[in-house]
Amino acid sequence: DSFIACAGSAARKFRTVERDSNDSDLAPFRDLVGRASVVALGEPKHGAHQPLALRNRVFAYLVEHCGFTAIALETSFSESRAVHDFVVGGPGNAADVARRSLTWGFGEYAENAELIQWMRDYNRRAAGRRKINFYGIDLSGADNDGAFPNAQIALQQVVQYLRTAAPDASKGLLAELAPLLDRVS
Repeated sequence: DSFIACAGSAARKFRTVERDSNDSDLAPFRDLVGRASVVALGEPKHGAHQPLALRNRVFAYLVEHCGFTAIALETSFSESRAVHDFVVGGPGNAADVARRSLTWGFGEYAENAELIQWMRDYNRRAAGRRKINFYGIDLSGADNDGAFPNAQIALQQVVQYLRTAAPDASKGLLAELAPLLDRVS
């Protein structure tokens, strides 16, 4: 009973879960966030429209009014690099990039494509402000069936990093691994 009373007194009603020009109902987030540099949001069900739409609305508020400069989602780190590249102005369109680069089937959710399109649009308008970045924070590139369909992407990212960060030191290792790389799926 005491928890319900406390939660009830702290609860705030959102006008809508959809993004629009009036975000005054999100103003309590400023006080809630305070000086935090990281804010974590959960979702009660993967793929449900309302939590994802509200998440996108809150993300936009945190970027536009609280100065946040990065958004991270539960998706594979290596595959999501293409999303990062897209939001900072790289090639493609949001739906295709999301479908190809968000793991665990999260690229199929329209709200995720909408988020990365919003990020790209924000960065395009960000004259004089810091651009926002996208990060995947899951090490697994697996899908819902336990397969690793994008293993090649993850390996290509590692190989490219080694070639760039330690070109001389990595030559021997990369030469040794070369015959094996095309067999990974």
